[in-house]
Amino acid sequence: AYSAAFNALKLGKAEDATKWAEFFAKRFAKDPLAGEVAFIRAESLLQAGKRADAATAFEQLIAAYPDSPNVEQWQLRTGTAYF
Repeated sequence: AYSAAFNALKLGKAEDATKWAEFFAKRFAKDPLAGEVAFIRAESLLQAGKRADAATAFEQLIAAYPDSPNVEQWQLRTGTAYF
């Protein structure tokens, strides 16, 4: 599911990426890749033009992983979603 979500995002298939990321999150919530998949979900929502949903997803990602080295990137993407 991770690979499917990642590849769909990479290929510009935002809706497919969102579906696979959501599937992964439900099935493998404790997996070490959960944070990466949450990012894929947020990014795919942004690419699909679902800005409000993407902003919420990025905010949830930041709240869930506040010590991640990617927080600054996620904050920038949150700002992008709002504008």
